[in-house]
Amino acid sequence: MDASEQDYIYCYRGTEILINKYQEKDPEKLKKLERLLTGARLIDLLKNPMPGEFELSHLRAIHRYIFQDLYEWAGELRRVDISKASLFCHASYIEKEAAKLFVQLKKDRYLHDLPFRELCAKAAFYLGEINAIHPFRDGNGRAQREFIRELLLSAGYSVDYTRCRSGLMFEASVASFQGDYQLMMQLFEQCTVPLRRRD
Repeated sequence: MDASEQDYIYCYRGTEILINKYQEKDPEKLKKLERLLTGARLIDLLKNPMPGEFELSHLRAIHRYIFQDLYEWAGELRRVDISKASLFCHASYIEKEAAKLFVQLKKDRYLHDLPFRELCAKAAFYLGEINAIHPFRDGNGRAQREFIRELLLSAGYSVDYTRCRSGLMFEASVASFQGDYQLMMQLFEQCTVPLRRRD
């Protein structure tokens, strides 16, 4: 389902506005409200990362925490198909595809003890693949970026996405959806630094 099609599960009937706890039906006001509420939650996560095992349940917990003030479905896997130019993973396959991806992440030892360029390449791959799965009806970008930030934090690195030029994340996400991870790798090379000096 494209955002332009009627989504009676998540949107107010006859609109593309997401049903929210504030019953806000003005799209601009909702956008500002969402930015304010989720921004505060993301600041909280900078101080207190979400505990978890870097699997789907962990990603869901992060999404739930970020969007809990606004949407009843925060942290729930979407039940409709969505697209932005290209179709994301079909809703019925989300759990299966995510399970395969997170098994692979476990085999990659959660990116611990990797040379820097390999770490950035792996981070680019996993962010791109999580984006392609797009598990939630909305808010995927913020949840998946926080998930990868916490993943790299556990591996001994700090990630600050604001170190990258405006628009790079979008360009990298589009490219990675087509299987090209070079821009995403460059992004992580720019915004990732070790928490301690490495010999």
